[in-house]
Amino acid sequence: MKVWNIDKILNPKWTDKPWPHVIIDGILTDEFLKHYMDTKRTNFAWRRKEVHRYMADAYDANPLIKQAREELDSYATEILDVYGCDYKKERSYNIRLRAVKLGFTGDQKASSYVGHPHTDSSRKKWTCVTYIGETGDGTYIHTFENPRNIFEPLELTDEKHTSEQMKWKHNRSFIFNPKQKTQYLPTWHSYYNNTPNTFRHTFMANIVRSKSKTDK
Repeated sequence: MKVWNIDKILNPKWTDKPWPHVIIDGILTDEFLKHYMDTKRTNFAWRRKEVHRYMADAYDANPLIKQAREELDSYATEILDVYGCDYKKERSYNIRLRAVKLGFTGDQKASSYVGHPHTDSSRKKWTCVTYIGETGDGTYIHTFENPRNIFEPLELTDEKHTSEQMKWKHNRSFIFNPKQKTQYLPTWHSYYNNTPNTFRHTFMANIVRSKSKTDK
């Protein structure tokens, strides 16, 4: 059984505005999703990351999660090339898999990165967020005319900007790379959960540069 439909990942169709990104439907196999939705079998160790957000690092103790990591790892260099990512082949890269569930944020104060436009860490070379479930709020992507700081979350009310929301669909993936070979394009994005009494479920995959001694 396969976890990823790799052929879909390796044949992206880009959307250029408001900044380059890719939307792919059906990136995860039905067999994996059936396993993923069965929380007793998945056995994620959820921890509270922020006020409304729970996160679980997908560790290799789960055989199918281990397979998910190994499948992506075997294609990591090819993925980085296809997506025009800024990376050096002499450096090492890791596959990071995380499950995230976000509680209702519609009438509450957003915390840290939840609800605040932010850019990804420069260590993340490729980001893939897959929506899980029939109901949810898609990612918001933003552009700012003159952001004060591209590495800190911003308040929408403080900056002149434009925003667009991705349409939520089960097993739809929103993919981008924070830095392309030709230029740095700030990938401002944010996320909310405006649906009461339910969690917003996503499965995240990143190709991440391994930490060096100079990293903080």
